[in-house]
Amino acid sequence: MSVFRPTARAERITDINIRNLSKLSVRVILLDVDNTVVSYKDKTPIEGTEKWINEAVEAGFELFIVSNNKSRERVRLVAEMFSLPFEHLALKPLPKGFIKAFKRTDCCKDECVVIGDQIFTDILGANLAGMKSVLLSPIEEEEGPFFKFKRKLEKGLRKKYISKVPDISE
Repeated sequence: MSVFRPTARAERITDINIRNLSKLSVRVILLDVDNTVVSYKDKTPIEGTEKWINEAVEAGFELFIVSNNKSRERVRLVAEMFSLPFEHLALKPLPKGFIKAFKRTDCCKDECVVIGDQIFTDILGANLAGMKSVLLSPIEEEEGPFFKFKRKLEKGLRKKYISKVPDISE
């Protein structure tokens, strides 16, 4: 299996069916922040995120925020909106941030799912850490040449895997 292949996909975090996450045999959800929970420019969650997180908690999932964002303050503000623990400057795709989060639980790595919008950080990192993953579409396009280049590279991988992995929103 390719290290770039997600376990499942959905358009937005709020589209993910909580029951389908349970079918993946996971108990821990590791959420990216930028372009997953909030846009990369803003810190306002996308509509329905609070309800979705509450449903996940009620269903028995443990949730953590794991972000590459270097601003501890930004990640903390988003995490506090939902009363979630967090890891910032996670250095994804290196497994370090994911492993730090899952070690705070009593679960195994294969009981964790990473939910994020980037193949080269979230999905690759989840696979390197031995975790499952859900690839989302980004909320909005990032600015800057680095992000534009990375998204262009990801486009081919998204196209390749979109029909090969299950849509977890169904």
